[in-house]
Amino acid sequence: ELGGYSTVNLPALVEYPADYNFANFDINWLPYDTPDTSPHWTKTGTGTITAAARYADFFTIATQTAFVQSSNFVTDATDQGVIARFRCRAVQGGEANRGRGVYIQTTTRRVSVYISTTDIFLYDEEATNTIANVSVDTRVNVEVLIAVTTSVRAWYRTSEEPNKRWIEIGNGALQAGTNSNAFVRFGHLSALTLGASDQETHWYEFHYSYAERTG
Repeated sequence: ELGGYSTVNLPALVEYPADYNFANFDINWLPYDTPDTSPHWTKTGTGTITAAARYADFFTIATQTAFVQSSNFVTDATDQGVIARFRCRAVQGGEANRGRGVYIQTTTRRVSVYISTTDIFLYDEEATNTIANVSVDTRVNVEVLIAVTTSVRAWYRTSEEPNKRWIEIGNGALQAGTNSNAFVRFGHLSALTLGASDQETHWYEFHYSYAERTG
């Protein structure tokens, strides 16, 4: 459903905004094909990414990875960051702070959202610290919205939630670091450690903006 009220809205780009003066998503992937068919996304890992009718299917055995990484971009001021929104379904596998998720790296911060079949974790990669986690059945479609600057805040909703009702995962300051490149990744970011579970995920969409376009 487009337009109208939402419990979380994208930020304004100017002090007194008109309808068109709000942040938007500059880079958009929809499952007309797998993301790695676009020059913007590069696949890493020996797992498979397969196009299906309404999603891209990511599949790995426990020792494999399969993710896509965006082209590098610039976030060269301390208040510049990334806003991303994505939707997926955890078919099987995943664990705390490993496996299925989204990784966001700016020139000063690194943060991930990890998704098992029962929880969503918000993780500061620089500090190696879990900021927050929520228990939710992600075997239904789950949508996540995340905003990253010098801190992070993230929300989720599932296909069972009312339209436009977002639930906060958590928020907090991020430890500073120095990174030569800024980019985002999504997919099966790392191999699993808790046994030989396979991972499978249906990815339905991924969108992000960065730098001054985030407000």
